Amino acid sequence: MDARPSNGDCSRCPAPCDDPVVCHCLRVTEAVIIEALSTRQITTVKELRSCTGAGEGCMACVRKLKRYIELHVCCQTNAVLETESVGVIVRTS
Repeated sequence: MDARPSNGDCSRCPAPCDDPVVCHCLRVTEAVIIEALSTRQITTVKELRSCTGAGEGCMACVRKLKRYIELHVCCQTNAVLETESVGVIVRTS
């Protein structure tokens, strides 16, 4: 049985999610965000929103989306983008 809440609220999960939800309104996961950033030249939240849907609802995730974009743009050369359920970590190689 899956212990995750059906509404996508990862803050109440007893164990870390394999793929945490970034946009709870539209249930857009971190993997979808990372995939979009890795395969497209996204530099704004508007561009990320248009290809993933994240940020279309209540907009509570917009700051986090901006952070994903900032870190991805910053790390495109000679770095590895890693994720955790609590945020994004950059580890240079």
